[in-house]
Amino acid sequence: MFISSTMRHILVLLAGILACIGVNAQELKRMEPEFSDFLSMLKKDGYGMFAFDISSLKEDTYTISYEIKEYSKGEIIGTKTPPAFFVNRHLMSELPESSWQQYIDEGRVYDQEKGIFSLAEKITIGFLPASDSLKMMHFSVVGAGSSTWNLTLKPLGGPSMGDKYSYDARPFVVGSIQPGIFIPLVLLGSFWYDENGGFYRFCGEKEFPADMSSPSLKYVPHYYVIGITATKND
Repeated sequence: MFISSTMRHILVLLAGILACIGVNAQELKRMEPEFSDFLSMLKKDGYGMFAFDISSLKEDTYTISYEIKEYSKGEIIGTKTPPAFFVNRHLMSELPESSWQQYIDEGRVYDQEKGIFSLAEKITIGFLPASDSLKMMHFSVVGAGSSTWNLTLKPLGGPSMGDKYSYDARPFVVGSIQPGIFIPLVLLGSFWYDENGGFYRFCGEKEFPADMSSPSLKYVPHYYVIGITATKND
């Protein structure tokens, strides 16, 4: 079959274009990292953060306090109730009426129709290393206030570990908020030595049941349970 010189040039050009497309399709490109790309690195270094939605409480005013329960070998050995407490919302009626219009004009009023000036919609519980044997916990009712507390860690048991510490945090399954009832939110627990496998581990559910019925908890030698109590204001 005869191919003209013009057609031959077209075929050569088309082959070059297709070759370039093939190369570009497999090209490795540098890109800017996103915040989520840092999460695994931060967790490895002892940082962690958990968030919980409390916006369903907006119809009433609640005082929210947090509590830290410490367990050793499955038995509770102490309870700490920090003096800090937070209110989930503030009403316009709590402010001088002369300032209402100013706040409305500035867009600072959460819900003018219901008279809600401000509302805390989220709780966060974060952890960061304070030292090898201390973990700092940061508790925040976002928009209402925050508090910090140091948690004392215990060294790993098992062979040849000396004074090494290793802890992990897991959330609890959460559901309806019952006023006046303690609600566990996050567990911070120690790794343990698996004699059968010959290594240290922290496994089990990604979320622990709120009734503490998880069979894996019996293996955790030392842990803290951080939770809240929401008390409805009169």
